[in-house]
Amino acid sequence: MKNRFLKSLILLIISFLPIRCTNCNCDNEYRYFDITDMSAVQYNVNDQSGFQTISNGQTVNITDFRIGYKFDTELLSAIQARSFSLTQEVFACDCYAIERSKEERFVSLSFITNYDFDENHQAGSSINDLLQNGSLNLEEYLNYTEPIVFKEDIFELKSPPTLSNKFKFTVIATLSNGEIYSSESEEVTIQAE
Repeated sequence: MKNRFLKSLILLIISFLPIRCTNCNCDNEYRYFDITDMSAVQYNVNDQSGFQTISNGQTVNITDFRIGYKFDTELLSAIQARSFSLTQEVFACDCYAIERSKEERFVSLSFITNYDFDENHQAGSSINDLLQNGSLNLEEYLNYTEPIVFKEDIFELKSPPTLSNKFKFTVIATLSNGEIYSSESEEVTIQAE
């Protein structure tokens, strides 16, 4: 009985200890992530429905079709919890932080067509020269020396396939830390305008 009372008293005292806020280092504008995997993505992008994931066998108009990559990531903590403290620490921060890779940069990003696309892009060849991200072609997109900021990004095909309306691609990302990720998309049918 005396032992139970003593334990309860200790727990009660600990619960009333002051709360100490941890410095969030809000001058640091980034929260860092580590890339753990990658998937090939395909979207139907239009004014009526926004971004819709395209499933295997679906048909999409070339003007609404986007392909890309999506990284799976693990958020890395910048704040280490103390092993022992008589005060409770609060780790919630309210400063805005942009997530980006701690160290990983693109060495290369390749989109390979799985089917014959046109006369210049046969099955197994790169279609990087056909991809556009806003005003940037893929080569310009990769010229950034900053660590990877986008966990997911998409590209527009500059032209539709001419040898087959069936389309499937493989995306291969080589990162500066030596990791290589590869993923194959599902097959879709592309309609010309």
